[in-house]
Amino acid sequence: MRLTNQGKKFIKNLTADNKYHLLRFYAVADRNGMKFAADIDTPIHTDIIMEIEGIHVALSPKLLPVLKDKIIHSETVNGVTGIVVLDEKHTHLIRSN
Repeated sequence: MRLTNQGKKFIKNLTADNKYHLLRFYAVADRNGMKFAADIDTPIHTDIIMEIEGIHVALSPKLLPVLKDKIIHSETVNGVTGIVVLDEKHTHLIRSN
């Protein structure tokens, strides 16, 4: 996993007030299989905690193979800012700090 500068800034702003809250990815099952969701939350005991460019991220172990090559970005649509998970083809969004 990698972060864009926008993604890093957004996550830092959301987690600054509580050192126990991280960006957390978790598996969600539906009739079509497994999907993933994300939230700012306290990790659970089975989560894997990863440090990505100074940002701690929690994820369900089931998602490690799904998310390992993804890019975490932040985007604003219709005035609402949120996390966007991108494929490696979007590496042009990653710039050196």
